[in-house]
Amino acid sequence: MQLAVNTCEAHGEMILFKDQKVIATQCWEKEFSHSEVISEYFQKLLAFSSVKPNEIKKIICVNGPGSFTGIRVGVNFAKTLSYSFGIPLVPISTLELLALRCDERNKKILACVDAQKNSVFLSQYEYQNSRLTSLWENKVVEITRLAEVIREPQTLCGSGLERYKNRISPDVTKLILQKEEWKKSQLKDLLNWNSDLELSWENLHPLYVKNSSAEEKQKENLEKSQTRP
Repeated sequence: MQLAVNTCEAHGEMILFKDQKVIATQCWEKEFSHSEVISEYFQKLLAFSSVKPNEIKKIICVNGPGSFTGIRVGVNFAKTLSYSFGIPLVPISTLELLALRCDERNKKILACVDAQKNSVFLSQYEYQNSRLTSLWENKVVEITRLAEVIREPQTLCGSGLERYKNRISPDVTKLILQKEEWKKSQLKDLLNWNSDLELSWENLHPLYVKNSSAEEKQKENLEKSQTRP
């Protein structure tokens, strides 16, 4: 029995699955407030499936990038469960999970999440021997510089460009193929995903990629203080 959990974006989700079959699932919309509901939905998941926590043999945790608060909630939840019951952890990035949505395997896949402040998180993948393979991962790219990374036709997964679509060059837009069903991640795509990486609870870390607004402000103030005579 495996548990997967994702709270990195506005929608939260967790599923139980075994032998490539979903046993139970819980989904919710709770932007920036997953901590208020994640335990409740986990209890519902266990009750619906009649599964006990010690029957879970692996936890797959989506560890970012995305909402700073959301990432912390999911990672801390997974680590607590892992510590309490000795369950190994497997991390997967938000962007790789999104890329698993794509059923177009003849082009490179660009996974995208809004990074706020006119920028996006990007990773690029392609299928090699039927296995999703990373070409590069977890870059923060300003909208005005998209043309530097999107130079050839490719598929797009995730909704990171939605709020900026009026600012994207037509030359970039024409290179992107996207279907509506590719915009939102789904944990059921993990049924055919495998990773050789298993971690203990103390070795799972959030994948923030960039500093929070508070950290950026602190850095800015420090730089200003260092330049004063």
